[in-house]
Amino acid sequence: MRFDAFRRNKAFLSLAIAMIIVFAGVAYQSVFGESGAADLSSTQPLASSASSADTVSSVTYAPFGPTTIADIAERVSKSVVTIEAVPKTTQRTPTRQWPFVDDPILDPFFFFFGIDPYGRQNPEDYTTSSGTGFIFTEDGYILTNYHVVSGNRTIKVTLADGTEYEAQIVRSMQNPDVAVLKIEPGDKQLVPVKLGQSKNVRPGEWTIAIGNPLNLGITVTAGIVSATHRGDDPKARQMFGMSSVQVPPTGFIQTDAAINPGNSGGPLLNLNGEVIGINTAMAVDGQNVGFAIPIDAISDLLPRLMTKSRGGYLGVGVYTIDSEYASRLGVSAGAIVDVVYEGSPAAEAGLQRWDAIVRIGDDEIRTADDLVFTISSHQPGDEVEVVFVRDKTLKAVKVKLAEAPSQ
Repeated sequence: MRFDAFRRNKAFLSLAIAMIIVFAGVAYQSVFGESGAADLSSTQPLASSASSADTVSSVTYAPFGPTTIADIAERVSKSVVTIEAVPKTTQRTPTRQWPFVDDPILDPFFFFFGIDPYGRQNPEDYTTSSGTGFIFTEDGYILTNYHVVSGNRTIKVTLADGTEYEAQIVRSMQNPDVAVLKIEPGDKQLVPVKLGQSKNVRPGEWTIAIGNPLNLGITVTAGIVSATHRGDDPKARQMFGMSSVQVPPTGFIQTDAAINPGNSGGPLLNLNGEVIGINTAMAVDGQNVGFAIPIDAISDLLPRLMTKSRGGYLGVGVYTIDSEYASRLGVSAGAIVDVVYEGSPAAEAGLQRWDAIVRIGDDEIRTADDLVFTISSHQPGDEVEVVFVRDKTLKAVKVKLAEAPSQ
């Protein structure tokens, strides 16, 4: 009896264990799939949540997996180019301009005080600079930074497969720091990268930077968006060592993806492999603090950047109003006119020194950079309304813009 009971209990236990194993196997299969690894494609990103009330971003990203960044890098690298800007003017053998020839005592004295006994010009005028760019049309238009190609230089572009071209500068702008180049690909089929949107980018989202740091060749780094709208006020520019950088009105996208000299002009990508920014600057006193121009600051300008026109010209020199002077004028922000150039549209319209420009058309002007960006985004011949404060009185004039002088 006891043996029969034991056998019945054992059979029941075996059946229970078998059922548990089968159930666990089904559950495992439904979660992990046949390979035994987690199927990340079943995971829904936050941005595509079913509840519209909880949706913060309108961008839907592809599922993230172990090879996502590698796959994007492999695909987009075909659109990324390295750029060499070679000076057209070569430095002649210097002639000593001081009476002492190769004097070991006096030469250090001169150099200590910043005097070159040979009277040489700025060495940067004779130095080849390198940077990055990316193809955005099939017929060979390339985006990069203005500072990568500025000056009297021959521009050499190298594709990912090693093919080299001489590029022409179609148009460049100091603010935003952007230039459009053109190569003639002939029968070669180019692979353009897709331009995304930056308006919905949020801190914490993954980013990928592709560039040519230190002229090493195409390099991939990854990180996150650290902040948006960074550097759009003087305090932030000073804090991050960016006081000499032209900050777009929208500010920069800040990222901790490594950006180094040579990365300038390269794409900052989202997890769809779309360009959300142009890598432009890095903090000189920090690590992993890089900055990219939001692509939205460029996209609307592209039709004009792809023409030979140099953009609109107002003809004033300006600087950003400080808070003390702004309060005296009764404005919150603006650009103070420091000089009005003779014969310029501004002079013909009657603008004067110390006028505080606060608006161009529908665009609010809070900084000098805002004014430069807004005017240069217009075409020569465009008529714009310039709203300014003079003697605490708000005034407005119509100005017909001229063509900007060559840079």
